[in-house]
Amino acid sequence: MIDHNPIAILSDVLLPGDETTGWPPASRVISMSDWIERSDRPQILEKLAACVAACPISEQLVLIAEFEASERSTFEVLLGTLTDLYYSSPEVVAITEKIAAAGPQKPEPFDPTLLEGVINRQAGKRRL
Repeated sequence: MIDHNPIAILSDVLLPGDETTGWPPASRVISMSDWIERSDRPQILEKLAACVAACPISEQLVLIAEFEASERSTFEVLLGTLTDLYYSSPEVVAITEKIAAAGPQKPEPFDPTLLEGVINRQAGKRRL
């Protein structure tokens, strides 16, 4: 089902997910009203969303990149709020927990010999 809500369109351009690997698009796991309410710049969010929704799909990322370049701090706040909502949503938390559970359960002990080359070359040592 395609959502024609401009806020949902913007959220899915920013966090499209990947259905082939099980990651949902943002609009499927986040309430768009939550994004607006948690944003300290709701009018800007709604205006950007309306502009993105009104332009062809092929130009949406360009428009967002231009907005990011001209309004970096505002963009970072809007994206940060969206990202926080996305990764704290129950569905995405469940996905990350499943991925973590599938990882190594007992890490291998650290092998200090892996650092010998770095130590011998004194890589990373501050040179004055």
